[in-house]
Amino acid sequence: MNIRLLHESDSLAYQAVRLLALKTDPDSFGSTYEQEAVRPLEKFAERIQHTENQFTV
Repeated sequence: MNIRLLHESDSLAYQAVRLLALKTDPDSFGSTYEQEAVRPLEKFAERIQHTENQFTV
C-alpha cells in the first residue's frame, strides 16, 4: 500500500472513487451521486488541493 498526498494529476481517479462511493454508500456523505456526477473535473481538482489546514491522501 502506498499512502501519499493527492495532487491535481490524481483528479480523475479521485472523481471515480468518490462517485463509486456515493453510489455504494450514499448515507456516508453529505452530497449525492447525482449532485457530484455533474460536477466538472476541475471541481474535484480544487477539492484535493493542499492548504495549510487541509490535505487529501
